[in-house]
Amino acid sequence: MAETKPQTLDLTRRARPVIELDCGTFEMRRPEEFFFADFAKVAEVGEKIEKLAKDGLAKNATELDTMIQFGVGELLVDATDAAKRMPFRLFHELMDFFNGLVSKDEADTSENASSSSPGVSDSTEASEAA
Repeated sequence: MAETKPQTLDLTRRARPVIELDCGTFEMRRPEEFFFADFAKVAEVGEKIEKLAKDGLAKNATELDTMIQFGVGELLVDATDAAKRMPFRLFHELMDFFNGLVSKDEADTSENASSSSPGVSDSTEASEAA
């Protein structure tokens, strides 16, 4: 009988993306580094910022600045005060980039989960056999 190689799940930390700003270069935390509660807070802040921006940037400027500072502080490792005073449009780009990492990680996870392990049938195999 042929010897099978054991499957390996590599959960080591992947390299962090590097974000370059006028005030310095920072690493961005990867989505998988966040505990669920922290990830949910960042997502909630992003949603609140979008809502406040739609309600009027000038009207909500102080609250937007506070939320952006929190968001930058959560996303960037060792973010300085200068980095946290990020303009709205740059923060929007930062969140888009982070959300792209989330989407990529979800796609990678889904792809890995859908490839069957030896001896295990997935739903497509089961439905094709029926």
